[in-house]
Amino acid sequence: MAEKNKKGKSVTDPEEIKKIFVQALLEDNPFQLQIGTQVFVYYTRFVHDPYLAEYIENGVRLLIAPLDPPIGNIKIIKSKFVTLELFTEFYLVNAKLHFLSRPNPESIELSFPTKLNIGKQKRDSIRVVIDPIWGLEVKAIRPSGISFSGIPTDLSTGGICFSTETSIPIMTKQFRLLLIIIWPSRGVEVQAKAILIKYHDKEGDIFFRAKFLFESYDEARAMEELATALQIREIKKREDLFGIKKVMDNASKANKASIAEELSEEKPEKQKSITSKKLKKFLITVKPKLKKQPSH
Repeated sequence: MAEKNKKGKSVTDPEEIKKIFVQALLEDNPFQLQIGTQVFVYYTRFVHDPYLAEYIENGVRLLIAPLDPPIGNIKIIKSKFVTLELFTEFYLVNAKLHFLSRPNPESIELSFPTKLNIGKQKRDSIRVVIDPIWGLEVKAIRPSGISFSGIPTDLSTGGICFSTETSIPIMTKQFRLLLIIIWPSRGVEVQAKAILIKYHDKEGDIFFRAKFLFESYDEARAMEELATALQIREIKKREDLFGIKKVMDNASKANKASIAEELSEEKPEKQKSITSKKLKKFLITVKPKLKKQPSH
């Protein structure tokens, strides 16, 4: 049975849950896991165990690989619950599970879910539009080893859109690639495996939209740092066009502190001057009100 909610639908039918996990097992994508109420994300995937398919078909248990970063393998033992998030070809799947055991160093045993929250697949986080003059490049490598180059048009911590004018074999949705994103002027090179979620031809240019498949914390962190650097670059570009006030008014609350810190490094004297003026104004206002108390 499926119930609709604001985020998508909830699935409680055991047979439907089994089908979704069998499909996820066949696609063999890495996925994310959170421990308890912690917001920190760990990365893992299903263990290549000959009995796992049978466990899923019988709705018994799940077997996953050790978590990355490794500290998660210790924390999960005492956890009250864990939240698993993975995606299949069409859906983003979220489930609350429980730690069962650590049968061996290569696997972790989790309970089989009785309820799934399912939403439509989409890229995570804010997309930063990439200006061509920044000189970023993308190198895409197919599983066969054949590669081609492209120009990124936007990027987020969850995925990327890029175009290419080169002649390449037609690739369908769910095609896997290794993407290497290069920013020559900054000496930055970040790579991640990805899966195509959209492919189209527009006026002779071929556009790809892909979702990253991070297999480790370090990979996700490196992409996050690249996305942040691009956001700061975009903010400085807008500052030049519209002025600092408008940029800060439009910036998200999550980014305000880091943006202010970035910009304040260039104007410490001005900030000190403003603070001194406020202090002087306060003293001028308050001092006349202070009266000498009579001595006893």
